[in-house]
Amino acid sequence: MNKDEMIRTLYRLINNNCGPNGITLTGAEAVFTGLVASMKDTLEGDQEIRIPTFGKFYVTHMDSREIPHPRMPGQVMPIGPSKQIRFKAYDSYKRVLNGRD
Repeated sequence: MNKDEMIRTLYRLINNNCGPNGITLTGAEAVFTGLVASMKDTLEGDQEIRIPTFGKFYVTHMDSREIPHPRMPGQVMPIGPSKQIRFKAYDSYKRVLNGRD
């Protein structure tokens, strides 16, 4: 599912639940953009995002390290410290995906 598909799904969900005074497609895009920005801000603050029955997004910290240089055999290349975004699905969601629930 890409961004446009997500926005159209959000648009349909809101309009199906709010009746004739729902939301425009532009409004749904604004909601989606705001949600993504909020998630970005939360993760930048090293906080978790937990979505019940689905999973959680969180940040891990990678220490600096050295790796083999891809163009110069026998030499190493330093890699600086970085942050990685991870997702862990909750067991309840994994069971649904695997047809066990």
